[in-house]
Amino acid sequence: MCRTTRENAVKDPRIDQAVGLCKTLVSTFSYSKREFLAGQKELKLPEHSLKTECTTRWGSRQATIERVIEQQKAIAHVLSSDKKLWHLIPTWQDMDVLEVINKSLKPLVELTDALRLLRKAPEENTEEDAEAGCASKRNMTLGSYFKTSLAT
Repeated sequence: MCRTTRENAVKDPRIDQAVGLCKTLVSTFSYSKREFLAGQKELKLPEHSLKTECTTRWGSRQATIERVIEQQKAIAHVLSSDKKLWHLIPTWQDMDVLEVINKSLKPLVELTDALRLLRKAPEENTEEDAEAGCASKRNMTLGSYFKTSLAT
């Protein structure tokens, strides 16, 4: 029920188009990783692959959108070399919508991560938590988390 409510809450054709484009880009570049990697190196961008959205994993849509925004130049560079794929190059309207979605969802994902870390016992730490610098957040109270988040 929750997933259906969430999906019905964002019934805007611009959002549907932008998110659909992200899914198509992830699918397209899952088959042409070599060209994508070459484009990233040529443009001196971080060599990150695009992330796949999973409907049952909280925050995966935001992660997918954030990665497409990060790699926009490499995506456009690789797609512009093939006339059959020009229609997949994100327009400025698509990028505006994706940036708004990302700005809206990112605080929610950060809050969810903070709540998850507050519930975890220290022995349940993962390497991902350590890399993200979450160890210090684990020792915070929820009130102090909000104070530091709002201050930055």
